[in-house]
Amino acid sequence: MLTGLAGDKKVPMLHLGWTLALTDWQAMAERLRRAGTRYELEPQARLAGQPGKPPVKFLLDPFDNPIEVKGLARPDAIYAT
Repeated sequence: MLTGLAGDKKVPMLHLGWTLALTDWQAMAERLRRAGTRYELEPQARLAGQPGKPPVKFLLDPFDNPIEVKGLARPDAIYAT
């Protein structure tokens, strides 16, 4: 199931993705951590500080579909390269 790469980490290539404001992403990560959520890729700031490389986490929904959630400090930078 882990068929793609995010930096040097293997991740599910076919997945649903969405973005949140960074503060909402951080709050969600903490709520999910307290709830014991299992991640495919733990919440992390991969390639921190590079344009278009926001903090990310991968988790599975109840049907094992992979979901990617990114946190953006600057929503206008979502497609920055």
